[in-house]
Amino acid sequence: MAAEFRNRNIKVARVLSSQWCRCLETAKLINLGKVEPFPALNSFFSDSSKESRQTATIRKLIVDNRNTKEAIIMVTHQVNITAITDIVPQSGEAVILKGSRQGKMQIVGRIGGF
Repeated sequence: MAAEFRNRNIKVARVLSSQWCRCLETAKLINLGKVEPFPALNSFFSDSSKESRQTATIRKLIVDNRNTKEAIIMVTHQVNITAITDIVPQSGEAVILKGSRQGKMQIVGRIGGF
């Protein structure tokens, strides 16, 4: 994944990660910036009552950073990605989103699972 970002000359502003061990490890292994644990990226698979609040937090982050030129990488779980995009990603797949001024998000790309 990191090689794809480097090959595409994608600059990274932040690397945010779920607090779960495997996500933190993945975020560190891609070596694209300092990893910031971000609770809204934690899985809510076993507690769906957290879904709407966490998804709203992530949606707001994306929309609020719509003018950021660099990428904000978020390492998270399938349930989180599906909740915000309706996409069921492959393991290791990246879904690229962009926020709009109208508060909406657009899927602008995907980088296949590795």
